Amino acid sequence: MGVGRSRRIALYYLLFYSTIAVWPPYFALYLHFRGLTPAAIGWLLAVYPAVGLFVQPLWGMLNDRFHREWLTVVVSVVMAPAVAWWYGRVGVAWYPVIAMAMACFQTAIIPVADSMTVAALGPHRYGEARLFGSLGYALVVAVAGLLYHDYGISRFILFYLLASMLALIGALQYPRPQLRPPAGGVRPPWFAGIGRLFAQPRFRLLLLFILFISASQSINGYFFVLYYRATHHPLSWLGILFAAGALSEIPIFYLSGRLIRRFGPARMLCLSGIIFALRWMVVALQPPTWALILLQTLHGPSFGLGLASGITLAADVSQAGNRVAAQALYSATSTGMAPLLGSVAGGYLLAWAGPRNLYWLNTAIALIGVLGIALWILRREASARVAITRHSS
Repeated sequence: MGVGRSRRIALYYLLFYSTIAVWPPYFALYLHFRGLTPAAIGWLLAVYPAVGLFVQPLWGMLNDRFHREWLTVVVSVVMAPAVAWWYGRVGVAWYPVIAMAMACFQTAIIPVADSMTVAALGPHRYGEARLFGSLGYALVVAVAGLLYHDYGISRFILFYLLASMLALIGALQYPRPQLRPPAGGVRPPWFAGIGRLFAQPRFRLLLLFILFISASQSINGYFFVLYYRATHHPLSWLGILFAAGALSEIPIFYLSGRLIRRFGPARMLCLSGIIFALRWMVVALQPPTWALILLQTLHGPSFGLGLASGITLAADVSQAGNRVAAQALYSATSTGMAPLLGSVAGGYLLAWAGPRNLYWLNTAIALIGVLGIALWILRREASARVAITRHSS
C-alpha cells in the first residue's frame, strides 16, 4: 500500500476517535444529569451492546457478501449523531428507543473499519494505524473534560455532534477498497462464513476468554466516572486522566506487531488480562487522584495490547470469505455481549455495594479470563510437545 493511502487511513482513525473521546467516557455522567439512577443508567447503557450483539454479525455478513465496507462506515458515521440529537429533544422515557436506533449504526463503525484496515495493512500493522486513534482520543478527551467542567454536561450532545463532523471528514478520506467478485461468480450462502468460524475451537475459545476480560473493562468504562465522582476526585482532572490512558496506547500499538510476532497473540492477550486485573485491584484501594493518573499509564499495555492481540487472533482464523464476519463476531463479543453483562451488573453493584466492591468484582472477572487463556496456552504447548516427541520417535 502506498504511503498516501496509509496516511489517509491514519487520518480516519485520528478524526473518528474524537467521537469516542466525547461520548463513552461522559455518557453516564450526562444520564445522571438527566436524573437517571445508577440502575437505570446501567440498563440504558446495556441497550447499546445488546443491539450490537445482533447487528454487528449482520453487518459482517452483509459486507462479506456485498463488500460495501466503506459505504457502511460513512453512512453509520452520519446516522449515529443524527439519532443521538434526539436525546436533547425528548423525555427520558424515549431514551431506550433512541439508544436502540443509534446502536444499529454506532456499533457497526469500528469492526467494519478495522476489517478494512486489516485487509489493507495486514493484522501485524493494524496497531500502526490504530495508534492515531489513540492520539486523536487523547487530544480531544482532555479538552472535552475541561469543556464539560466549564460549560456543563448539558452541552454533551452538542460536543458529540461537532466531533462527528470531524469523523465524517476522516471517513470520506478513507481509501475505498476494491470490490472483490465472488469466487466462481457464485455468492456463498449467508451463514457459510460464520459457520466456518464457529467450527474452529480456537475461535470459540477466543470469544469465551475475551468475554470475561472485556466485561471487566466495560464495567470500568461505563462506571468509572461515577466512581470518580463518588470518591470526591476533581472533575477538572477527569479529561487529563483519560488523555493519559490514551497516550499510553500509542507506543503499545506501535510495538504491538513486533511483540505479537515474537511472543504470539495468545500470550500477549494473557498479559493484557493480567495488567487489567492489576489495574482494577489498585482502583479498589481508592488511591488519590495523582495515583489514578499514574495508573492510567497501564491502559496501553492492557487495552492496547489486548485489542491488537484479539484482532490478530480473529484474523488468523478467518478466510477471505468471512474476514469481516470474524472481526464483527469478535467485536460483538468484546463490545456487545461483554458490555451488556457489565453494564447491567455494574449498575446494580454500584448502587448496592458501592464503588470499592465494584472494582474488587472487576478484578475477579479479569482473573477468570486470564486463567482461561493461560490454560489454553498450556494445553496448546503440551499438545505441541507431544507432537514433537512423536515425530522424533
